Amino acid sequence: MQASGNHRLLQRTVRYAGPHAAAVDTGARGTTLRTTESPCADRRRRVAILIESLGGGGAERVTLFIAAGLLARGHEVDLLLRDLVCDYPDDVPAGARVFFLPHRGETGGREVLGRYPSVPRPMPAGPHPWRLRFPRLALATVLRRNQWMLLASTSLPRWAAATAAYLECERPDAVLANMTRAVAVAQMAERLAQAHHRARIVAVHHNKFRSGREIRRARASYPYVTVAVGVSSGVSAELTGLSGCPRDRVHTVYNPVVSADLLRKTSEPAGHPWLDEPGPPVLLAIGRLRPQKDFPVLLVAFARLLEGRRARLILLGKGPLLLELRSLARELRITGHVDFPGFVANPYAFLARASLFVLSSRHEGLPTVLIEAMACGCPVVSTDCPSGPEEILEGGRWGELVPVNDPEALAAAMARGLDAPPRRDTLRERAGFFSIERAVDRYEELLLG
Repeated sequence: MQASGNHRLLQRTVRYAGPHAAAVDTGARGTTLRTTESPCADRRRRVAILIESLGGGGAERVTLFIAAGLLARGHEVDLLLRDLVCDYPDDVPAGARVFFLPHRGETGGREVLGRYPSVPRPMPAGPHPWRLRFPRLALATVLRRNQWMLLASTSLPRWAAATAAYLECERPDAVLANMTRAVAVAQMAERLAQAHHRARIVAVHHNKFRSGREIRRARASYPYVTVAVGVSSGVSAELTGLSGCPRDRVHTVYNPVVSADLLRKTSEPAGHPWLDEPGPPVLLAIGRLRPQKDFPVLLVAFARLLEGRRARLILLGKGPLLLELRSLARELRITGHVDFPGFVANPYAFLARASLFVLSSRHEGLPTVLIEAMACGCPVVSTDCPSGPEEILEGGRWGELVPVNDPEALAAAMARGLDAPPRRDTLRERAGFFSIERAVDRYEELLLG
């Protein structure tokens, strides 16, 4: 799935040919969104969205929803990617231009933007429009002000230089930078290109800070952006307290999740025998197989649930803990009741047919998948982790909240969720609060001032 997605994204990547380069449209369906009259209809603008990749995560999918919403309102959108990894090829809006920003010298340090070559090839001779036009002295000045960045990741300066070249050539009105590394790069690039063009920088923080290095990076970049966005009240509060960004420049914007496209995909077949055929109730968990999601606790809780009833568990996602989780399932003797299908392009078909969705995370920003489950009418159980679940479920009104790292409490909550699920139509009604139209209204206001 990933290889196919990457190939389809490469076909749609822009190769720069001057300030009026056009995207190569291969006819991919892309995310669709009904056209909405824009509050800024008299000011059509170009928005650049900076993100590391379009790998299989909630923040990446949300970014594509925002891009589609801005395009539907008549704005021009460029997706700036550090890595050409795409697990959502069908969600890349057909009207968006996709730029690749080399950061490790893939093309000898000369070609700053353009199509990622499928096979290595030398640069053409003669002048090239993508050649970096900033003097070494300017780059050295920025690096002296941000020495920690150079120490934290040697790829950041090249990534920032490529982004600065994009700002100079394409002159977007605003840059939407997603997550801490991209925010740091956007701020560095703005300093490099400020003599040529200044754009509003809107920084979006999707999760809790995970390390001291990330906090130091945030303190060196977030206070200097135009606007900072937290995807939940908890994230916004932490952003204000730890990054040093002034409170009046921090805004809370809930992630755009619910769309007509999501609801349409619920009717597609799931392609899994446990969901397509009669049998015991199926519990579902979705997420990257990393420590943050705390799937080991989920497996222990599920094993205890099986002591009193028949059930099955499907865990969708990929990541470095797959072998460890499989080994734990064998130790718990539940391998016949647990399946690891990996990443799937359409999890909504699974959610629409599952008996219960379980979120076992240690921490989140605003767990998009919890909203998606409710939009599909699937009952939910979640840990009361910082932050997001308590806001989404309104303190447990729409689904039970349990303490983090408590398999006993999680097992009991799952049993209650299976025995007395809420009405599916009420869950869909609550999920409608997190619509794409509502979020795009707010992002458009912040991006275009």
